[in-house]
Amino acid sequence: MRTNTVCTNGHFVCDECSRRDVYDMIISECLNYDGINPIELANKIMSSNIVKTHGPEHHLIVPAVMLSVYLNYKKQSELKNEMLDDAKNRALKIHDGICATHGVCGGAIGVGLFFSIILEVNELDIQNYSYINSATASTLINVAKYGGPRCCKRSTYFGILQIRNFLADDFDIKLPLPDSVKCTFFPENIECTKENCLFY
Repeated sequence: MRTNTVCTNGHFVCDECSRRDVYDMIISECLNYDGINPIELANKIMSSNIVKTHGPEHHLIVPAVMLSVYLNYKKQSELKNEMLDDAKNRALKIHDGICATHGVCGGAIGVGLFFSIILEVNELDIQNYSYINSATASTLINVAKYGGPRCCKRSTYFGILQIRNFLADDFDIKLPLPDSVKCTFFPENIECTKENCLFY
């Protein structure tokens, strides 16, 4: 059995099992949230003691949060179960540390994942295929601009803000944001770049 989670003694747990509790919590929070403020919801989720400072749960946080607030805004919350389950299954395929091993941030993939779900994109789609890749690429540019070491909180904020901007510009959906997005998680991150981070 292949896994990305192995201890020094050779014990392992499969990726799906290692993420089950935190993924279930993320989905539950998104199902129960009835607001339209994505930063508020993301911060609530990331404040949970089962969300690590860095980890693959952030690959789900971006699309799940945005699906929740998007569907609340559209007054289509009855679609949450199906779409969030789809997002969870897709996010499970994005492995730990993909930002370093494949050169593509999982939070940025979450941006494309979100738009792929709401636009029902497949590999033969001409217009929307281009759109979802542009959305992902614009997020990756921000991730690359601020450099390493990786920060899953920073990438989560980038992903959410990019989706929010694309929704405002292209769909006339203007989701609320705080006056400024400030990260409160930096004390837990020993690699935090502090003043060099947009959200510090």
